[in-house]
Amino acid sequence: MAAKSSYGEQSSSSGHWGHAYLEAAKLESLKSGRLTPLIKLELKCRIQTRRLSEGKDELDVEFTPPQKTMLTVEEKCKRLKRLQQNKEAARKCREKKKQNAKIQEEKFEQLQKKNGSLRDQLKCLEEEKIKVMQLLGIIYPTMSSQESPTPEACPESFQQRALSSPTPSHFTPIPHSCLQQL
Repeated sequence: MAAKSSYGEQSSSSGHWGHAYLEAAKLESLKSGRLTPLIKLELKCRIQTRRLSEGKDELDVEFTPPQKTMLTVEEKCKRLKRLQQNKEAARKCREKKKQNAKIQEEKFEQLQKKNGSLRDQLKCLEEEKIKVMQLLGIIYPTMSSQESPTPEACPESFQQRALSSPTPSHFTPIPHSCLQQL
C-alpha cells in the first residue's frame, strides 16, 4: 500500500521515505526560508517508523481542505436577521453617541456662561468692597479706585486705619471681627 504525501509523491510500500520527499521538503524550505517543511517530514518519518515497528499499517497522509457547504434557507434567514440587528444596533449606538456629545456641548456652554456671570459678579463685589472701604475712610480719599491698594496687599495698615479712623456720625461702628473678614 502506498501513502501519498503532501508533496505529491508516494512512498514505497516497504515504509521507507524516499529521497524525493527529502528533495521536495528541501526545495520548499529554501523557497519559504523556513525549516518547517523539513521538520514536518522528519515528524512524518518518525511516526511512520514507529507505526511500522508496532506492526500497524502505514498512515495515508492526505490533506483535503474542508469544502464550503451552501447555507440552508433557514441559516440564510438567521444570518440576514443577525446582520440586520447588528446594523440597527450600530445605528442606534452612533445616534446615542451624537446625542451625548450634543448634551455635553450644551452643558459646557451653560457652565461657561455661568462662569462668566460669576466672574462679573465677583468683579462687581470687589468694586463694591473698595467703595465701602473708601466710605469708611480705610483707603486714602485722594486715591482713585485704580490706584488704591487692596486690603490683601497690606492688611496690617488697613486694619490699623479701620480701627483708628474716626467713625462718621451716620455710620454704626463695625466690630473688629467683621473687619478681619473684609
